[in-house]
Amino acid sequence: MINHQPETKLPFFYKPSLPLRLDIQFFADEDEQGGGNQSTAVVDEDNQQPAVGDEDNQQQQGKSPSTITLTEEELQKRLQSETDKRVTEAIKKREESLRKEMEEKIKIERKEAEELAKLTADERAKFESEKEKAQLQKEKDALEEDRKAFQHERLFLETEKALTNESLDDRLAPFLIGEDAEKTYENIKIYKEIHQEAVQKEVNEILKGKKPLIGGKQNLSEIEQLESERQDALKRKDLATAVALKNKIHQLNKK
Repeated sequence: MINHQPETKLPFFYKPSLPLRLDIQFFADEDEQGGGNQSTAVVDEDNQQPAVGDEDNQQQQGKSPSTITLTEEELQKRLQSETDKRVTEAIKKREESLRKEMEEKIKIERKEAEELAKLTADERAKFESEKEKAQLQKEKDALEEDRKAFQHERLFLETEKALTNESLDDRLAPFLIGEDAEKTYENIKIYKEIHQEAVQKEVNEILKGKKPLIGGKQNLSEIEQLESERQDALKRKDLATAVALKNKIHQLNKK
């Protein structure tokens, strides 16, 4: 007689109470991932069959579905793969564009060849001559544009240098540059005269008492006040004002 002992199960392994949620699209190739709708299967580990239930049921039981994470290396591989894919697509588009341009050029040249074949020898020679002249004119125009750009750049540098020599701000160059060097120097001369007149008028207004002297130096003599103003102008690097004040001091010393 055989005695049947009750079966004892030892908890060697942890048995999940809920099915494991896996995204089966994660294991598919990139081409397969690109087409169709992605699907997610819930698998019961006991019998490997899809389990009945969804994410809401799992959440109601206080459990969150299992997720698959990527390591840093896997993430970088996927990013690199996507970058390579986009670069390849850009190269293909560029190659396609060049191919179309070349086909269009060949088409035009072929059409010209067909038209030339219909012409007489004299007409063909005339056509070739006109085509050559047009090409030469195009190249000449391009060279002229380059020359003008070079001349303008050189004149701009000369304008800045002239303004510096005249103790004026070289930021005025874009406003005073002319068609050529002669016109530019004329513009600088006119501007300097107008600027000096404005500065002299400002100094005269100060001397008349219409505006307070800088620093509150009313107790000084007129010449001392002007000299103080001139020193302040030099500190500010306002050479035009300093020159105007110096001229005024010189006039007072003559009296």
